[in-house]
Amino acid sequence: MVIDVGTGTGRILPVLAEYGFSPIGFDTCANCLEEHTYPFIQADICDLAEACAALPGARADLVLCCDVLEHIAPELERLALENLAAAGRYGAVIGISLFADQGGLHCNLKPRECWLELLQEFWEKAKEVEEYPNHVRLSAAKWALFTCGHDRQMK
Repeated sequence: MVIDVGTGTGRILPVLAEYGFSPIGFDTCANCLEEHTYPFIQADICDLAEACAALPGARADLVLCCDVLEHIAPELERLALENLAAAGRYGAVIGISLFADQGGLHCNLKPRECWLELLQEFWEKAKEVEEYPNHVRLSAAKWALFTCGHDRQMK
């Protein structure tokens, strides 16, 4: 099972299902998945671990969290990361925008090195994905992609 934290309209859920995963969308907005038939849980990222208690095994195998953390107030980032780390048995894939948006919604901007250091506090095997398939260099992009794993499977 994969949970997509901050799923929005849930565009990635059908893709995850195509690859054989059982996706569940999580978001603070109740109307996010009106057009999809995938399971959805309304929850704030800072309450994610509690919301996962309803899942089989009380957590997902993997957490996907893209375009979310840069929207979290800096004073709540550690609580959000603690919840993300607790929610995934094997780890997480985290994408973070590194630029200021025009609407001012990216309230938590840091250089990629600072994000990596912070993620390593919650996952022993956090690292940045520096190159995508087809040799697309991510280090020059305005966003960063991280894989975060635990040294051992979380019980």
